[in-house]
Amino acid sequence: MLKKKVVDMLQNVALATLTVTAVLLIARIPMLDGVIGGRVRDLLSSVEQTQRHTIDLADSVTAVHFAVTDDVSFGRYTKLNALTSGADFQRAAPLLREAIGSAAVWEQVAETQFRNSLSHAGVYIDLMTVLPVSVVAAWLGEEVERDDMIRAMALTTEEETAGIYFLCEDGMILRCASALSSKAVCDVTGTFQPNGGCFAFETEYSGFAPYMVMVRTMDQLAQVNASLPAGYSAFNLLTALEFNPHTYARYVESGGTEVVLQSPHVLRIDADGTVRYNNSGIVEDNLYRISSTGEVPTVAEVLYSACLLAEVLSGGTDASPMSLDTVEKSENGWIISFCYRVDGVLVRLKDDRCALRIVVTEDTITEFNYYCRSYTATQENSVLLPVSIAVALAVQNEGTGLSVVYVDGGTSMLGAHWLVE
Repeated sequence: MLKKKVVDMLQNVALATLTVTAVLLIARIPMLDGVIGGRVRDLLSSVEQTQRHTIDLADSVTAVHFAVTDDVSFGRYTKLNALTSGADFQRAAPLLREAIGSAAVWEQVAETQFRNSLSHAGVYIDLMTVLPVSVVAAWLGEEVERDDMIRAMALTTEEETAGIYFLCEDGMILRCASALSSKAVCDVTGTFQPNGGCFAFETEYSGFAPYMVMVRTMDQLAQVNASLPAGYSAFNLLTALEFNPHTYARYVESGGTEVVLQSPHVLRIDADGTVRYNNSGIVEDNLYRISSTGEVPTVAEVLYSACLLAEVLSGGTDASPMSLDTVEKSENGWIISFCYRVDGVLVRLKDDRCALRIVVTEDTITEFNYYCRSYTATQENSVLLPVSIAVALAVQNEGTGLSVVYVDGGTSMLGAHWLVE
Protein backbone atom coordinates (compact mmCIF):
# COMPACT_ATOMS: atom_id res chain seq x y z
CA MET A 1 0.00 0.00 0.00
CA LEU A 2 2.78 2.46 0.94
CA LYS A 3 4.61 1.66 -2.28
CA LYS A 4 1.47 2.40 -4.33
CA LYS A 5 1.04 5.79 -2.60
CA VAL A 6 4.63 6.70 -3.34
CA VAL A 7 4.22 5.73 -6.99
CA ASP A 8 1.00 7.76 -7.26
CA MET A 9 2.67 10.78 -5.72
CA LEU A 10 5.61 10.57 -8.13
CA GLN A 11 3.24 10.26 -11.08
CA ASN A 12 1.34 13.37 -9.94
CA VAL A 13 4.56 15.32 -9.60
CA ALA A 14 5.69 14.22 -13.07
CA LEU A 15 2.34 15.17 -14.63
CA ALA A 16 2.40 18.58 -12.96
CA THR A 17 5.94 19.21 -14.17
CA LEU A 18 5.09 18.21 -17.74
CA THR A 19 1.98 20.41 -17.71
CA VAL A 20 3.85 23.50 -16.52
CA THR A 21 6.63 22.86 -19.05
CA ALA A 22 4.10 22.53 -21.87
CA VAL A 23 2.34 25.72 -20.88
CA LEU A 24 5.70 27.54 -20.72
CA LEU A 25 6.67 26.35 -24.20
CA ILE A 26 3.29 27.27 -25.66
CA ALA A 27 3.42 30.72 -24.12
CA ARG A 28 6.81 31.33 -25.77
CA ILE A 29 5.58 30.55 -29.32
CA PRO A 30 5.67 33.82 -31.31
CA MET A 31 2.38 33.01 -33.10
CA LEU A 32 0.54 32.99 -29.79
CA ASP A 33 0.93 36.70 -29.20
CA GLY A 34 -2.80 37.28 -29.17
CA VAL A 35 -5.58 36.65 -26.69
CA ILE A 36 -4.88 32.96 -26.01
CA GLY A 37 -1.15 33.45 -25.66
CA GLY A 38 -1.72 36.48 -23.43
CA ARG A 39 -4.03 34.54 -21.13
CA VAL A 40 -1.62 31.65 -20.90
CA ARG A 41 1.25 33.98 -20.03
CA ASP A 42 -0.91 35.83 -17.51
CA LEU A 43 -1.73 32.54 -15.80
CA LEU A 44 1.91 31.51 -15.76
CA SER A 45 3.12 34.93 -14.62
CA SER A 46 0.68 34.89 -11.70
CA VAL A 47 2.31 31.68 -10.48
CA GLU A 48 5.79 33.12 -10.96
CA GLN A 49 4.72 36.35 -9.25
CA THR A 50 3.45 34.48 -6.20
CA GLN A 51 6.71 32.55 -5.96
CA ARG A 52 8.94 35.62 -6.15
CA HIS A 53 6.94 37.94 -3.88
CA THR A 54 9.71 37.94 -1.31
CA ILE A 55 10.80 41.58 -1.57
CA ASP A 56 12.22 42.82 1.72
CA LEU A 57 11.57 46.54 2.09
CA ALA A 58 14.50 46.66 4.53
CA ASP A 59 16.69 46.60 1.41
CA SER A 60 14.94 49.57 -0.20
CA VAL A 61 17.01 52.23 1.62
CA THR A 62 20.61 51.05 1.47
CA ALA A 63 22.50 53.88 3.21
CA VAL A 64 21.98 56.75 5.66
CA HIS A 65 24.07 59.34 7.42
CA PHE A 66 24.35 58.00 10.97
CA ALA A 67 25.05 59.54 14.38
CA VAL A 68 25.03 57.93 17.82
CA THR A 69 25.35 59.86 21.07
CA ASP A 70 26.68 58.18 24.21
CA ASP A 71 25.75 59.90 27.50
CA VAL A 72 28.59 58.16 29.36
CA SER A 73 31.51 59.42 27.28
CA PHE A 74 29.59 62.54 26.16
CA GLY A 75 30.72 62.04 22.61
CA ARG A 76 29.32 61.15 19.22
CA TYR A 77 30.00 58.44 16.73
CA THR A 78 29.19 59.57 13.17
CA LYS A 79 29.44 57.94 9.78
CA LEU A 80 28.48 59.20 6.33
CA ASN A 81 26.81 56.79 3.91
CA ALA A 82 26.49 54.08 6.53
CA LEU A 83 25.20 50.90 4.94
CA THR A 84 21.87 49.86 6.44
CA SER A 85 22.99 46.26 6.03
CA GLY A 86 26.15 47.01 8.04
CA ALA A 87 26.83 46.12 11.65
CA ASP A 88 26.56 49.72 12.93
CA PHE A 89 23.08 50.36 11.63
CA GLN A 90 21.86 46.86 12.43
CA ARG A 91 22.64 47.41 16.11
CA ALA A 92 20.28 50.39 16.15
CA ALA A 93 17.61 49.17 13.69
CA PRO A 94 15.59 47.11 16.24
CA LEU A 95 15.34 50.18 18.49
CA LEU A 96 14.10 52.37 15.65
CA ARG A 97 11.62 49.71 14.58
CA GLU A 98 10.17 49.26 18.07
CA ALA A 99 10.00 53.00 18.68
CA ILE A 100 8.23 53.89 15.43
CA GLY A 101 5.92 50.91 15.80
CA SER A 102 4.78 52.08 19.23
CA ALA A 103 4.73 55.81 18.47
CA ALA A 104 1.72 57.57 19.97
CA VAL A 105 0.42 61.13 20.39
CA TRP A 106 2.15 63.03 17.63
CA GLU A 107 2.89 66.65 18.50
CA GLN A 108 4.80 69.55 17.02
CA VAL A 109 7.69 70.76 19.18
CA ALA A 110 10.07 73.71 19.22
CA GLU A 111 13.52 73.42 17.71
CA THR A 112 15.14 74.20 21.08
CA GLN A 113 13.51 71.10 22.57
CA PHE A 114 14.84 68.98 19.75
CA ARG A 115 18.37 70.32 20.06
CA ASN A 116 18.35 69.73 23.81
CA SER A 117 17.20 66.15 23.25
CA LEU A 118 20.21 65.51 21.03
CA SER A 119 22.53 66.04 24.00
CA HIS A 120 21.15 62.83 25.54
CA ALA A 121 21.99 59.29 24.48
CA GLY A 122 20.31 58.48 21.21
CA VAL A 123 20.41 57.56 17.54
CA TYR A 124 20.01 59.98 14.63
CA ILE A 125 19.65 59.06 10.95
CA ASP A 126 19.63 61.38 7.97
CA LEU A 127 17.77 59.63 5.14
CA MET A 128 19.54 61.81 2.55
CA THR A 129 16.19 62.28 0.84
CA VAL A 130 12.60 63.13 1.76
CA LEU A 131 10.17 60.24 2.32
CA PRO A 132 6.68 59.81 3.81
CA VAL A 133 6.69 58.57 7.41
CA SER A 134 4.64 55.56 6.29
CA VAL A 135 7.41 54.59 3.85
CA VAL A 136 10.09 54.96 6.53
CA ALA A 137 8.00 52.79 8.85
CA ALA A 138 7.53 50.15 6.13
CA TRP A 139 11.28 50.18 5.50
CA LEU A 140 11.86 49.50 9.21
CA GLY A 141 9.20 46.77 9.23
CA GLU A 142 6.29 48.60 10.86
CA GLU A 143 3.06 50.31 9.82
CA VAL A 144 2.27 53.98 10.46
CA GLU A 145 -0.72 55.67 8.85
CA ARG A 146 0.87 59.08 8.37
CA ASP A 147 2.36 60.63 5.28
CA ASP A 148 4.30 63.57 6.76
CA MET A 149 7.34 64.09 4.51
CA ILE A 150 10.53 63.69 6.56
CA ARG A 151 14.27 63.81 5.91
CA ALA A 152 15.66 62.70 9.27
CA MET A 153 14.63 61.07 12.54
CA ALA A 154 16.11 60.81 16.01
CA LEU A 155 15.56 58.40 18.87
CA THR A 156 16.35 60.17 22.17
CA THR A 157 16.37 59.42 25.90
CA GLU A 158 15.60 62.66 27.72
CA GLU A 159 12.67 60.94 29.47
CA GLU A 160 12.15 57.52 31.06
CA THR A 161 10.71 56.21 27.83
CA ALA A 162 12.43 57.00 24.55
CA GLY A 163 11.05 59.71 22.29
CA ILE A 164 11.22 59.76 18.54
CA TYR A 165 11.58 62.99 16.56
CA PHE A 166 10.91 63.56 12.86
CA LEU A 167 12.43 66.44 10.88
CA CYS A 168 9.87 67.35 8.24
CA GLU A 169 10.53 68.70 4.78
CA ASP A 170 8.89 72.04 5.66
CA GLY A 171 11.06 72.54 8.75
CA MET A 172 8.45 71.39 11.24
CA ILE A 173 9.62 69.01 13.98
CA LEU A 174 7.29 66.29 15.25
CA ARG A 175 7.73 64.21 18.39
CA CYS A 176 6.10 61.00 19.60
CA ALA A 177 6.43 59.11 22.84
CA SER A 178 7.20 55.42 22.42
CA ALA A 179 6.88 52.27 24.48
CA LEU A 180 10.65 51.71 24.30
CA SER A 181 12.57 52.28 27.52
CA SER A 182 15.41 54.80 27.47
CA LYS A 183 17.60 52.23 29.21
CA ALA A 184 17.27 49.88 26.23
CA VAL A 185 18.50 52.68 23.98
CA CYS A 186 21.40 53.55 26.30
CA ASP A 187 22.47 49.89 26.42
CA VAL A 188 23.01 50.05 22.65
CA THR A 189 24.45 53.55 22.32
CA GLY A 190 27.03 52.67 24.96
CA THR A 191 28.54 50.11 22.58
CA PHE A 192 29.62 52.83 20.10
CA GLN A 193 32.96 54.54 20.56
CA PRO A 194 32.90 58.32 19.87
CA ASN A 195 35.03 59.28 16.86
CA GLY A 196 34.95 63.07 17.03
CA GLY A 197 31.85 63.51 14.89
CA CYS A 198 29.19 66.14 15.52
CA PHE A 199 26.21 68.04 14.12
CA ALA A 200 26.78 71.21 12.14
CA PHE A 201 24.96 73.38 14.70
CA GLU A 202 27.60 72.38 17.26
CA THR A 203 30.39 73.96 15.21
CA GLU A 204 31.32 77.49 14.24
CA TYR A 205 30.20 76.81 10.66
CA SER A 206 26.84 78.56 10.59
CA GLY A 207 26.58 78.20 6.81
CA PHE A 208 25.70 74.52 6.97
CA ALA A 209 22.23 73.06 7.49
CA PRO A 210 22.12 72.73 11.32
CA TYR A 211 21.49 68.97 11.57
CA MET A 212 23.99 67.91 8.96
CA VAL A 213 26.07 64.99 10.23
CA MET A 214 29.78 65.87 10.22
CA VAL A 215 32.76 63.56 10.42
CA ARG A 216 36.38 64.21 11.35
CA THR A 217 37.86 61.81 8.81
CA MET A 218 36.62 59.82 5.83
CA ASP A 219 37.29 56.21 5.00
CA GLN A 220 39.15 55.53 1.77
CA LEU A 221 36.76 55.26 -1.17
CA ALA A 222 37.59 53.08 -4.16
CA GLN A 223 37.57 54.13 -7.77
CA VAL A 224 34.65 52.50 -9.57
CA ASN A 225 34.40 50.90 -12.98
CA ALA A 226 31.15 51.87 -14.74
CA SER A 227 29.74 49.96 -17.69
CA LEU A 228 26.71 48.66 -19.51
CA PRO A 229 26.25 45.14 -18.10
CA ALA A 230 26.79 42.17 -20.37
CA GLY A 231 23.28 40.95 -19.58
CA TYR A 232 21.69 44.03 -21.15
CA SER A 233 19.78 42.71 -24.15
CA ALA A 234 16.29 42.90 -25.60
CA PHE A 235 15.75 39.19 -24.92
CA ASN A 236 16.69 39.46 -21.23
CA LEU A 237 14.61 42.59 -20.72
CA LEU A 238 11.55 41.14 -22.42
CA THR A 239 11.82 37.94 -20.41
CA ALA A 240 12.22 39.79 -17.11
CA LEU A 241 9.37 42.18 -17.87
CA GLU A 242 6.97 39.37 -18.81
CA PHE A 243 6.87 40.16 -22.52
CA ASN A 244 7.09 37.43 -25.13
CA PRO A 245 10.83 37.56 -25.99
CA HIS A 246 10.16 35.95 -29.40
CA THR A 247 7.41 38.32 -30.48
CA TYR A 248 7.31 39.61 -34.05
CA ALA A 249 5.45 42.75 -32.93
CA ARG A 250 8.58 44.87 -32.88
CA TYR A 251 10.51 47.30 -35.05
CA VAL A 252 13.62 49.49 -34.95
CA GLU A 253 13.33 53.27 -35.21
CA SER A 254 15.69 55.33 -37.36
CA GLY A 255 17.74 56.30 -34.29
CA GLY A 256 18.36 52.66 -33.37
CA THR A 257 15.72 52.33 -30.64
CA GLU A 258 14.01 48.95 -30.63
CA VAL A 259 10.26 49.22 -29.99
CA VAL A 260 8.32 46.18 -28.75
CA LEU A 261 4.52 46.12 -28.73
CA GLN A 262 2.46 43.80 -26.56
CA SER A 263 -0.89 45.50 -26.17
CA PRO A 264 -1.44 47.53 -24.06
CA HIS A 265 2.32 47.61 -23.27
CA VAL A 266 4.99 49.46 -25.24
CA LEU A 267 8.70 49.01 -24.50
CA ARG A 268 11.53 51.08 -26.02
CA ILE A 269 15.10 49.80 -25.69
CA ASP A 270 18.09 52.01 -26.54
CA ALA A 271 21.64 50.82 -27.12
CA ASP A 272 23.03 53.03 -24.32
CA GLY A 273 21.06 51.24 -21.58
CA THR A 274 17.97 53.44 -21.55
CA VAL A 275 14.68 51.57 -21.31
CA ARG A 276 11.30 53.30 -21.51
CA TYR A 277 7.96 51.67 -20.84
CA ASN A 278 4.36 52.84 -20.97
CA ASN A 279 0.92 51.33 -21.32
CA SER A 280 -2.46 52.53 -22.44
CA GLY A 281 -5.46 50.53 -21.40
CA ILE A 282 -6.37 47.97 -18.78
CA VAL A 283 -3.33 46.08 -17.50
CA GLU A 284 -3.77 42.65 -15.95
CA ASP A 285 -0.12 41.63 -15.56
CA ASN A 286 0.80 41.22 -11.90
CA LEU A 287 4.15 42.94 -12.40
CA TYR A 288 2.40 46.18 -13.34
CA ARG A 289 -0.64 46.01 -11.04
CA ILE A 290 -0.39 47.16 -7.41
CA SER A 291 -1.69 44.52 -5.01
CA SER A 292 -3.86 46.23 -2.43
CA THR A 293 -5.89 45.22 0.61
CA GLY A 294 -8.18 48.23 0.15
CA GLU A 295 -9.82 50.15 -2.66
CA VAL A 296 -6.79 52.40 -3.08
CA PRO A 297 -3.20 51.13 -2.64
CA THR A 298 -1.29 52.58 0.27
CA VAL A 299 2.08 54.17 -0.38
CA ALA A 300 3.72 51.15 1.28
CA GLU A 301 1.94 48.82 -1.18
CA VAL A 302 3.03 51.05 -4.05
CA LEU A 303 6.60 50.93 -2.75
CA TYR A 304 6.49 47.15 -2.58
CA SER A 305 5.53 46.89 -6.27
CA ALA A 306 8.10 49.52 -7.25
CA CYS A 307 10.87 47.63 -5.43
CA LEU A 308 9.77 44.41 -7.14
CA LEU A 309 10.07 46.05 -10.56
CA ALA A 310 13.49 47.48 -9.62
CA GLU A 311 14.69 44.04 -8.63
CA VAL A 312 13.31 42.47 -11.80
CA LEU A 313 15.14 44.99 -13.98
CA SER A 314 18.49 44.72 -12.24
CA GLY A 315 18.30 40.94 -11.84
CA GLY A 316 17.21 40.39 -15.42
CA THR A 317 20.18 42.30 -16.85
CA ASP A 318 22.87 41.62 -14.21
CA ALA A 319 22.92 45.35 -13.50
CA SER A 320 23.78 46.93 -10.16
CA PRO A 321 20.97 46.89 -7.59
CA MET A 322 19.14 50.15 -6.92
CA SER A 323 18.28 52.09 -3.77
CA LEU A 324 15.11 54.06 -3.07
CA ASP A 325 15.64 57.75 -3.76
CA THR A 326 12.37 59.72 -3.73
CA VAL A 327 8.65 59.13 -3.23
CA GLU A 328 6.38 61.86 -4.54
CA LYS A 329 2.59 62.16 -4.50
CA SER A 330 1.07 62.95 -7.89
CA GLU A 331 -2.47 63.93 -8.84
CA ASN A 332 -3.57 60.35 -9.51
CA GLY A 333 -0.93 58.26 -7.77
CA TRP A 334 2.76 58.24 -6.96
CA ILE A 335 6.15 58.75 -8.60
CA ILE A 336 8.90 56.51 -7.18
CA SER A 337 12.55 57.10 -8.07
CA PHE A 338 15.58 54.90 -7.45
CA CYS A 339 19.31 55.65 -7.55
CA TYR A 340 22.55 53.71 -7.72
CA ARG A 341 24.92 53.53 -4.76
CA VAL A 342 28.38 52.00 -4.46
CA ASP A 343 29.23 50.94 -0.92
CA GLY A 344 26.56 53.38 0.24
CA VAL A 345 27.87 56.32 -1.79
CA LEU A 346 25.43 57.88 -4.26
CA VAL A 347 26.16 57.74 -7.99
CA ARG A 348 25.08 60.98 -9.67
CA LEU A 349 24.04 60.34 -13.27
CA LYS A 350 24.47 62.81 -16.11
CA ASP A 351 21.64 65.23 -16.80
CA ASP A 352 20.31 64.58 -13.27
CA ARG A 353 18.56 61.47 -14.51
CA CYS A 354 17.35 58.68 -12.21
CA ALA A 355 18.43 55.07 -12.29
CA LEU A 356 14.72 54.23 -12.38
CA ARG A 357 11.66 56.46 -12.33
CA ILE A 358 8.28 54.74 -11.95
CA VAL A 359 4.92 56.43 -12.47
CA VAL A 360 1.98 54.82 -10.68
CA THR A 361 -1.53 55.87 -11.67
CA GLU A 362 -4.16 54.64 -9.22
CA ASP A 363 -3.33 50.91 -8.96
CA THR A 364 -1.17 50.50 -12.07
CA ILE A 365 2.43 51.15 -13.07
CA THR A 366 1.73 53.17 -16.21
CA GLU A 367 5.28 54.09 -17.19
CA PHE A 368 8.90 53.83 -16.17
CA ASN A 369 12.29 55.07 -17.35
CA TYR A 370 15.30 52.90 -16.53
CA TYR A 371 19.01 53.50 -17.07
CA CYS A 372 20.83 50.18 -16.91
CA ARG A 373 24.33 50.40 -15.41
CA SER A 374 26.85 48.21 -13.63
CA TYR A 375 29.31 49.53 -11.03
CA THR A 376 32.27 47.59 -9.69
CA ALA A 377 34.73 48.87 -7.09
CA THR A 378 38.39 48.57 -8.12
CA GLN A 379 41.55 48.16 -6.04
CA GLU A 380 42.52 51.80 -6.65
CA ASN A 381 41.47 54.54 -4.21
CA SER A 382 39.84 57.81 -5.17
CA VAL A 383 41.75 61.03 -4.50
CA LEU A 384 39.47 62.91 -2.11
CA LEU A 385 40.14 66.23 -0.40
CA PRO A 386 40.61 66.01 3.39
CA VAL A 387 37.42 66.71 5.35
CA SER A 388 38.77 69.94 6.85
CA ILE A 389 39.52 71.43 3.43
CA ALA A 390 36.19 70.30 1.97
CA VAL A 391 34.35 71.89 4.90
CA ALA A 392 36.25 75.16 4.57
CA LEU A 393 35.37 75.38 0.87
CA ALA A 394 31.75 74.32 1.26
CA VAL A 395 30.78 76.55 4.17
CA GLN A 396 30.93 79.64 1.99
CA ASN A 397 27.47 78.72 0.68
CA GLU A 398 24.67 79.52 3.14
CA GLY A 399 22.44 76.65 4.32
CA THR A 400 24.24 73.93 2.38
CA GLY A 401 24.90 70.28 2.94
CA LEU A 402 28.14 68.41 2.25
CA SER A 403 28.34 64.83 1.05
CA VAL A 404 30.41 62.48 -1.09
CA VAL A 405 29.25 61.14 -4.46
CA TYR A 406 30.43 59.38 -7.58
CA VAL A 407 29.62 61.21 -10.81
CA ASP A 408 28.81 59.04 -13.83
CA GLY A 409 29.08 61.23 -16.89
CA GLY A 410 29.50 58.32 -19.26
CA THR A 411 33.15 57.51 -18.55
CA SER A 412 34.32 54.03 -17.61
CA MET A 413 36.17 54.98 -14.40
CA LEU A 414 34.58 57.02 -11.60
CA GLY A 415 36.23 58.72 -8.65
CA ALA A 416 34.58 60.00 -5.47
CA HIS A 417 33.97 63.74 -5.13
CA TRP A 418 32.68 66.10 -2.44
CA LEU A 419 29.27 67.51 -3.31
CA VAL A 420 27.90 70.78 -1.94
CA GLU A 421 24.17 71.40 -2.29
